[in-house]
Amino acid sequence: KPIARWSIIFKEKSQRSGRMLSPLKAYEIWFRCYGPQGWWPADSTEEICVGAILTQNTSWRNVEEAIAALKKRGWLSLKALCEIREEELCEAIRPCGFYRQKARYLKEFAISIERGFKTLDALFEKPLKEARNWLLNRTGIGEETADSILCYAGRHPILVIDNYTLRIGGRLGWWPGEWDKRQYAAAQRLLMDNLPKDATILGEWHALAVAHAKAHCKKKPSCGSCPLLIKGQTHPPSD
Repeated sequence: KPIARWSIIFKEKSQRSGRMLSPLKAYEIWFRCYGPQGWWPADSTEEICVGAILTQNTSWRNVEEAIAALKKRGWLSLKALCEIREEELCEAIRPCGFYRQKARYLKEFAISIERGFKTLDALFEKPLKEARNWLLNRTGIGEETADSILCYAGRHPILVIDNYTLRIGGRLGWWPGEWDKRQYAAAQRLLMDNLPKDATILGEWHALAVAHAKAHCKKKPSCGSCPLLIKGQTHPPSD
């Protein structure tokens, strides 16, 4: 099984060489370098959930514009999302792209919460696995979106995996460089096996990974001043 196999390889290489950078050590270096990221930037759990859905396939700047439009109209609540017409919602969130699909996702999410739980807190009080499975059964909510909602809004100890994380892990030797979202569960398991089971730390780890990817670990890497490097290396050691 790929999850077990790569977890064993990671541990063996770390123990044998003592040189592989662990996910926890990366977190410590990132935190010193970039500081706390303040994720998720929102005024309510409803706003976090809306942002997690809207940020799919677009930049956060576009999401901020869409959320500002929702706030201006007083539509940033489950009750409002249930009641407004889908056409009106489309117009408000147009800046974030794929707005027709996302309007449908938001309305279906809000209506499902209202019918099944009444409040978001009631969903988040469920065991992690149960809450996650419920989210994954909603239209338009995949693993990354579900885990963002659970970690940042629900304060569940689960790590969000995105393309930035996969890129960093491949370059650090945590897993093969060709891994992509199809290996989401394997990457998540490997990292969570090597990090504290704490929602605050896991949420900050993901935010710091995004900051590092944008600053240094880009598609074309900028390794010269990378805080993870040992002097004289061109990339972090992976044995």
